[in-house]
Amino acid sequence: MACSYPTKLNFLFLGQIMANDSKPMEADLRLTAQASQWLIGITLLAHLLALLACAANALPLAVKIVMVSTVAGNGWAVVRYLQAQQLAITHSTRSGWAVNGQAVTVLAATTVSQFAIFLQFAVQNNKRAARHSAIICGDALDKDDFRQLLARLKTTVPEQGSTFT
Repeated sequence: MACSYPTKLNFLFLGQIMANDSKPMEADLRLTAQASQWLIGITLLAHLLALLACAANALPLAVKIVMVSTVAGNGWAVVRYLQAQQLAITHSTRSGWAVNGQAVTVLAATTVSQFAIFLQFAVQNNKRAARHSAIICGDALDKDDFRQLLARLKTTVPEQGSTFT
């Protein structure tokens, strides 16, 4: 008994759409990473330790005050920047990667782990590539969105060495 199959079958498998024997087409990825509370907490801890080191040294009081105020001011500015940070990441098979609406090239130096993504990318500006980086912690996205971004980066970015773990 011979089985007959319809000629046009569409299968949905892990976010990929396949039609007949054609090449898999990935659905467009559109994510917005919010402020990461993990990253803000680590930044606050690092600045607190730096403040303690400034206060515990044997330098004159005037130098200690300048150092403490500099570290405290930097910590305040960095935390405010991290709280206001919002990163819109998109990827499609036709147009490639985009960050905050600008077309980018994701570099092979991007490091991916199950807790954070250290995204390295270049933006083309007036025939000159400007390199940027961003840290996307696991709590900055929903779990499914973070997993999708991990998978998309692992499958679309060319590897250089062992930066993907």
